[in-house]
Formats: sequence, C-alpha cells, structure tokens
Amino acid sequence: MLHEILLALSGYPGGIIVDDGKTFKVLPNLDFLHSGEADLINRVCRLGYYYYQFQSFATKYLSTSKKRKDDPNELRSGVYLSAFCVGLDNVLEPYRQAILVIEQEVLRDSHLPISYLQHQLEEYQMTFPVLAETLSYLSSGKYYGCRIFDLLYQQQNCGIKSVEDCLQIIINTCYKAMCKQLSTWLLHGFIVDRYEEFFICQARPLDQDESDSNLDHSTASGQELIEIESVRIMKEFKYLRYTLRSEVLPAHIPPRIADKIVFIGESVRIFENARELSLLNNGELNSIYGDKMNEIIVRLKSLSSQQVFSLSVFEEVIDEIRSTVAESLWRIVVDDANLVDHLKILKEFFLLGRGELFLAFIDQCNDFLKKPPSTIIEHDLNLAFQQAAHKIILPDEDFLSQFHLKIIQPEVEQKNIPIEQQESDREEAECGWTCLNLQYNVQWPLQLILTKPILEKYNVLFRFLISVNRIQLELQHCWKLQMQKRQEWQEQTQFRNIWNLRNHMAFLVDNLQYYLQVDVLEGQFTILMDKIKSTKDFEHVRIAHDQFISALVGQSFRLLKPVSHCLDEILNLCQRFCAFVNRQSDEVLESSAEEFDEISKCFERQTSLLLKILSSVRSHQASPHLSQLLLRIDFNKFFSSSTGLS
Repeated sequence: MLHEILLALSGYPGGIIVDDGKTFKVLPNLDFLHSGEADLINRVCRLGYYYYQFQSFATKYLSTSKKRKDDPNELRSGVYLSAFCVGLDNVLEPYRQAILVIEQEVLRDSHLPISYLQHQLEEYQMTFPVLAETLSYLSSGKYYGCRIFDLLYQQQNCGIKSVEDCLQIIINTCYKAMCKQLSTWLLHGFIVDRYEEFFICQARPLDQDESDSNLDHSTASGQELIEIESVRIMKEFKYLRYTLRSEVLPAHIPPRIADKIVFIGESVRIFENARELSLLNNGELNSIYGDKMNEIIVRLKSLSSQQVFSLSVFEEVIDEIRSTVAESLWRIVVDDANLVDHLKILKEFFLLGRGELFLAFIDQCNDFLKKPPSTIIEHDLNLAFQQAAHKIILPDEDFLSQFHLKIIQPEVEQKNIPIEQQESDREEAECGWTCLNLQYNVQWPLQLILTKPILEKYNVLFRFLISVNRIQLELQHCWKLQMQKRQEWQEQTQFRNIWNLRNHMAFLVDNLQYYLQVDVLEGQFTILMDKIKSTKDFEHVRIAHDQFISALVGQSFRLLKPVSHCLDEILNLCQRFCAFVNRQSDEVLESSAEEFDEISKCFERQTSLLLKILSSVRSHQASPHLSQLLLRIDFNKFFSSSTGLS
C-alpha cells in the first residue's frame, strides 16, 4: 500500500489509487481501509495529482522551438514560458528528493504509518495549490511574455514563507531570461525577441529628409556623393525607432525606467550604424561605452545574479549606463558635430537673424510671390535668394548651400465644399509667401536633434516672421511714397487720415517685430545656449531644444488661434492698405474714400479685438508673454483708450 501511495505521489496512479479527472484518490469501499485512513490517503495523494499536472505542463511548454498547431486554447511558445517551466522544475526538485527519502525509509521500515508521509510532505500542501492556481491563470493566456512577472508577484504576495520561496525561484529563472534580452539591447542595440515577449519593439522607419532625394547626382560634388551613399546605406540598415510595448511591460519596472532603457538601446543602435558608415570622427572607438564596456558588462551580470529583485539597484545600474550613453552622444552631437554653430545658422536663416539678407530677398521676390503659389517659380526663387546673399557678401557661403527654398501647396479639404468654391477661396487666401518653405539639408548626427517635426515648426516660424518683415518693409515704402507726394496730397481731406492710419499700422507692426525678435527669439535662444553649456547629457540637450522651439511657436501665438487669426488679419489689412496707397494719385485720392474707410474700420475692429484678447488672458496670468506684447503696443494706453478698454 505504501509503494502504491509513493507511485501516486510521483504522478503515476495504479490499481488502488486512481485518477478521477480531478485528483488522485483511493478506490471507495475497500474493506481493509478505515474511512479515516482513506481520507488521509486521499489528502496525501492529492499532492501526486498536482505533481502530475506540473510535470505535464513543463513537458508541454519547456521547449520554445517546439512547433504546435494554432489553437486558441493553446499557450504561445516563448522564452519566458520556457523559463517558467525551468523554474517550476527547479521548485519540484526538493519534492522529488523528499519522495526518494520517504521511499528509503519505507524500505527500511515497511510499517511506517500514513501520518509519517503526511508529516514529511506537509509543506507542499500549501505550496502546490498556489502553484496549481498560478498555472491556471497562466493557461488563460492573459499573462504572456514579461507580463508573467505580474502574475508571479501577485501570487507571491500571500504571506506564506514556503510559497514565497518557491515562487521566488521561478521569478529568478524568468528574470535571468529578461536580463539576457536586456543585456543584448543595452550593449548592442539589438532585440532578440522571436516571440514578441519583450517590452520594447520596433516602432516605425526613421523619417528621412526628402531633401536628400533632391540632390542631383550628375552635378553633386565628392562630399555630396558620399552623403548620398551614406543615406542609401542607412536605408539598407533599416534603422528603426523603438517604442515601449505597454501591454507586456511588467509592473515592477516603472515606465520612467523603461523609457531610459529604450533611449540607451536606440543610442547604441545609432552609434553602431554610424560606426559602420564611418561617420564618426573617432573611427577607433569600437563602442559607445568606450573604456567602460567591461565595467558595464559586470554590472549587468550582477543584476541577473540578484536573489531578490531590487528596484533601487536596478534603477541605479540603468542610470549609470544611461549617463555613459548620454555623455557619449552629447560628445558626438554637441562637441564633434558643432551643434551650437548649426543652431546659430538656423537662427540666422529660419528665424531671420540675418535681417539684411531677407530684406534684400523680399525686395527681389515680393512681386511674383504675391501671386498664387506655383512650383515652377522655385528655380527663380532660389536664384534670387543666392543673389540676395551675394549682395550682402555673406561670409558663411558653405552654410548657404545647405538651404533650399521650396513652394509647398497645402491640400484642399473636400468636405461639403464645391470645387469651384475651394479654388476661389485658395486664390483669395493664399499667395506664394504663405506656401514658402525653407528646406535644410541636415547632416548626421544632427538628425537626432533636428527631426522632421522640429523643422516643420521652424518653417511655421519662418513664414510668420518673414510675413511680419515683409509688411514692415511695405509700410516703410508707403511712408517714402507719402513723403514724396506730401505736397500734392496735403490739400486732400483724406490725406491726414491716411497718414495717421499708416502711422498706427507701422507702430503696431514695428512693436510686434521688436517683441518677436528681442523678447521672444533672443531671450529663448540665450536660455537654450545656457542649457546646452551647462550639461553633458544628450537627452537634456534634446529636451532643451524641443522646449526652445515649442516656446517660440507658443510665444509667437501660432498655437493660440484667436490671437494668431487676429494678427494675420491685421497683417492682411496692412498689406491692403499698402496696395491702396501705391495705387493712389492726386486725381483719384478722393474717389477711393470708401475703400479707405473699410480698411480703417476693419483695422480698428481687429486691433480692438487683439487688445481685448490680450487683456483678458493677462488678467488670468496664464501667459506672461502676452502681457509683454500688450505692454509693447499699448504702453501709453492709446489703443485701449481709443477702443473703450479700461
């Protein structure tokens, strides 16, 4: 009888102890067994049924390479499922040893009572049901990949020491599997994840600048041909961005640490691609970690050997690796690639720091850019840009070749609007100036900072700033024309009103220009330079630049639609006024009083609206830069008094 029980405890039911589909139990109504003995045997043999379930599960899912038919009720193969099975087998090893010891005792004394077996295996009466429940949850398919950790930690939180120890063995086995994937990602930038279990995955192809494809191979210089080839090889590498797979991110790894892990691996991948393309200044550097490579390998090995996971130790190691990577990237981008010099060039061109260049450019191109946009004028546009640059004798002609002007016509939405009306609205609302884009050929590794969305924001600012400059220049030309015809027009009744309106418009536009260039651009650029000089962390530099361009767009009112629309209307009215003045002569000045009155009333209405918006926002102290603009244009309360604002 004792040998029959030992076989059942090893997962093999026999003639007396049978499997009823739910557990192992002794046959009922045996004459030589008391009911109390039968209950005791059933309680002991229940462990054998659990052991049989565990063995079957481990045998079925231990091999990740084993192929099985697609079955919705079947668990997917995976590294973590196999690691779980290995850990489960390690947990069962003491149980098997206990059975062996009991068998030896039975061979020495065949009269051992059933209570002896119960006593020797009592601890498994608590651990096996929890393990069986864990397998049940796991078989549901809800927990997969790294999410297995969530199930294990949830089951471990029971307060029973033996259960906690058993589950900790399984956790450590799965944790070693995760550390192997983690080390491959952190050290080499690769993800070995055949079964899509890791919490990092490839997101989408890295956006390449369209300007790269615009290079003419027949006229390209030697350096340009090298750049073209580098872009081609980079595409062959299929350099991809990576992202978190939140559905398998285990709860014991916070998203802030997971983001750092993504950053480290991406940076290593970037470095490896650049090294293979020979784009690094220091070609002898074999790793982004440099001399610290061996030290980091040792630190990662120490993580996998932890008996109990410690978040503080884990984060400390990740932070050390991240600091090393960030400093190396900072050296490549800021120091070797001269990021500060390139940002100054962007400021001079996109943000109109070279005001004399764009004044000359506006003089040459204003007439044909006032017409509806057309891509056929791009050649003439870029030729005029080059001529304007040579007129003012730019010292940095090498940088000039990296810029290219382009006309990009926005798509027209087709929702419930007739095509004729769409074309009419486009002709009225758009001109070449509104579709003007400045393309910049970004050199590696500046693509890490100057991404395509960032350059689009630069172009939003470029179009707005050049429109303000253009209107300011046209108002100055109007002043020149008024001064030339002052003797002829001063007898006209509308002359003083026209003079005053031009003065008010020029005052508003001049102060808007001063606010944008001094209060916004110069101030934010100084803050950016200070942040770059005060850190050796690439991520801090990238964030500082993102904050810089976002602050420029925000403080230039491109995101605040009411203010943005109001300013655009005011600039359009100023342009209409300039066109009105340029058409006038002493014979028709009086006959255009109706058109002038319309422009004047619209300007007064839009100015009043602008002041109301700025005053209402300032009262809530939501945007300090709005108060700064209000101070510029209404420092003596002239506009607010004339519009009835207190």
